[in-house]
Amino acid sequence: MYRKKRMGFIILMFCLSVSMLAGCSSKNSPQKAISPEPTPSATEKSTTQKAETPIAPSYAVLRAVGDDIIYNTIYWQAQNRTGKAKQYDFAPVYANVAPDIAKADIAMVNQETPLASKVAALSSYPQFNSPTAVGDQLVSMGFDVVNHANNHVLDQGEKGLLATLSYWAEKPNIVVTGASADKMKTDIPIITKNGITFAFLGYTEMTNGFSLPKDSNATIYYTSDETTMKQQITEANAKADVVVISVHWGVEYENKPNEIQKNLAKKMADWGADIIIGTHPHVVQPVETIKAKDGHETLVYYSLGNFLAQQSQISTMLGGMADITVKKDGDSGKITFETAKFVPLVIQCDKPNARNIRIYKFSQYTKALAQNHVLASKGFTYDGAKNHFSDVIGSSYLSWE
Repeated sequence: MYRKKRMGFIILMFCLSVSMLAGCSSKNSPQKAISPEPTPSATEKSTTQKAETPIAPSYAVLRAVGDDIIYNTIYWQAQNRTGKAKQYDFAPVYANVAPDIAKADIAMVNQETPLASKVAALSSYPQFNSPTAVGDQLVSMGFDVVNHANNHVLDQGEKGLLATLSYWAEKPNIVVTGASADKMKTDIPIITKNGITFAFLGYTEMTNGFSLPKDSNATIYYTSDETTMKQQITEANAKADVVVISVHWGVEYENKPNEIQKNLAKKMADWGADIIIGTHPHVVQPVETIKAKDGHETLVYYSLGNFLAQQSQISTMLGGMADITVKKDGDSGKITFETAKFVPLVIQCDKPNARNIRIYKFSQYTKALAQNHVLASKGFTYDGAKNHFSDVIGSSYLSWE
């Protein structure tokens, strides 16, 4: 009996051992053998580690200025510097701000006056015409985008517009917005910097009662044509990371945007605009961020005032430069504004007779300069200028650097 039990036990243990080695259990519940986990190859390890490493964000700096209006006093002074007929030196006028323009990844200006000296005589207010040497200076400073959608673009008629656009067409790195010599060319201008794509569009409320001939091949883009605006901005939004709009709007010499400006800004934001740069009032207006219907934020500079001019009101001598650092997230591609500043500018015209017209950042400006300003007799002061910027722009965006 004992031997039978012992033999049965031995047989049972032998069967269990065989069963475990075969990787099987009962007949009614078969199981698959479990293979060991494969060891990742060096290539697979590298790929896994790379996927887990965050992609660094990209940054690009956009700087924009307001109305560049070349009064006769400005081009007379530029010619006097050379002492030669039809030769001009505008460099000293812009010298103080030129380094900031050069350092920007993209720089933008509203060229308020036509550059049509090849087809018409130079002229000042109310129908301007400026020497092409102005454009040469803007290019040498580093401007990339020039807006011509403004109320003076047709001051010299169709021929003046075409001459201006022809001049810029010879500058291969310049993007022109707001007007075109060929209305059939509808490509959205795009500039790529540091892996971030920017699209640029321009619109104006008016052209001082002037219009192009009905059979003209040229075109100017107006804010009244909202169908075209919506189509262009929507297309630009689909093609670029950042959509920048230059819009010539508002009421001259008013420091607050009106309801038309605010309503149009909201529409442009909803259509896909990311940055709106306002010009035309010749004085500065506030900056704000508005939320579009899709949730993205649109930065609006309602008016940057004059970049360069020679007018008789104190507030027209105080302009601004938009200084925006755009951030693109490396992983998601999301666009945000790392910084958004308003840098105050002062147009200095020395007394008497508005001599030596030039531009300063307020950080470069002094009380001695203010005391020598041609408008000092009308109440222009250093402290008054500083208070004006603080009152209109406020502390959220104002940068005294």
